[in-house]
Amino acid sequence: MRNNVFIFAASFIFAFPLTAKAGCDPCIQAAAQSANATMTSSINAVTTSVQANVSATQALNTSIQAVNTTLQAAINLNTQQLLQGLSASTNRIELSIQQNTKTVERMTDHTVKSLVKALKDVRVAEEVSENNKTYSDQLAQPLSGVIGANRAPLLKEGFVQSNQIWRQMSDDMHEWNNNTSDVDQAGSGMKKAILLTEGDDVWNPIPLVSERQITRDQSLNLQKLLTMLVNPVPLPAATEEQMASSPKAAEYEFDRKLLNAKLGLAHSVLAKSIADKQPLIPISANDWQQGYVMATPDSEGNVSILSMLESETIGKLSSEGWYQDIKTKTEAGILREQVYQQAINNHMLLRLVEQEEQKLSMLALLAISELEESKPVVPARRN
Repeated sequence: MRNNVFIFAASFIFAFPLTAKAGCDPCIQAAAQSANATMTSSINAVTTSVQANVSATQALNTSIQAVNTTLQAAINLNTQQLLQGLSASTNRIELSIQQNTKTVERMTDHTVKSLVKALKDVRVAEEVSENNKTYSDQLAQPLSGVIGANRAPLLKEGFVQSNQIWRQMSDDMHEWNNNTSDVDQAGSGMKKAILLTEGDDVWNPIPLVSERQITRDQSLNLQKLLTMLVNPVPLPAATEEQMASSPKAAEYEFDRKLLNAKLGLAHSVLAKSIADKQPLIPISANDWQQGYVMATPDSEGNVSILSMLESETIGKLSSEGWYQDIKTKTEAGILREQVYQQAINNHMLLRLVEQEEQKLSMLALLAISELEESKPVVPARRN
């Protein structure tokens, strides 16, 4: 601004040159005053113009500040709105991401569960198939094992009935030995005559030796024959009068009862064979599959214990079907067959032990008889 004033003053001076002469002072003074006044007026005008420019500049600054304030407010508002919009968008994006994440998790969980279920189903199917292969009736169950469970109650019933028959035969023999009230010399002859009237089948010992199963009629005949073999005519018992009058009556009665006990033991050993040959075990296609079974049932559909054991031993050993059946079985089937055969072996061993006990009883009786014969005679007392 100051540079403009100096430039204006210089131009004014050069515009009005000093034309007064040196000798005209009033004229110079007047001219100087006039120029001064003109210059002052110009300076004032310039100053006024400068002030106006300053005011305009200040107004412009004020306007610019107002515009800046408005612009800043607008910018702040836009910024806030932008931030709010961004926050809302961010929230929506986060919510969408969370929903998508949950959906993905659910889908993943469903997929995993489906895969796990599918794997379980496959595993179960494999186990079922393996079990069917290992434990099925076709591959793992030998025919002898199949019939074993069904006939177990029938075998038990047959064993019990056989023992009952054996005991009944022993009781009958004991009663026969001691029921001698009507036996005397004449009665003994009558009993022998009655025994001779029995049919020829009664005197046939072959079923007692060679048969594994007998009929009811054969069983009755063998029981009669066994009675005649052991004690056809029991000794009569000493009466009370004989016991009171004769010193030897007590010794006789003692020997008679002792003899009857020995005869009862011998009869019991022989009667065991008859009891085991009785057809007491039911056998049918429903409860006893006749695969390798060689036992032939009687008219009532029953077989004996000896016939059953013969079928389980000789019957399998001589059966080609049993070998073929074992050949096709799995390891479980072979183990089951071994367990079943071991049970049969155990029963056979038990029977051997029983026979050994009976044999020892007979040997003991023979030894006792020999000892009694070698017993020294007691010398008679002198009065």
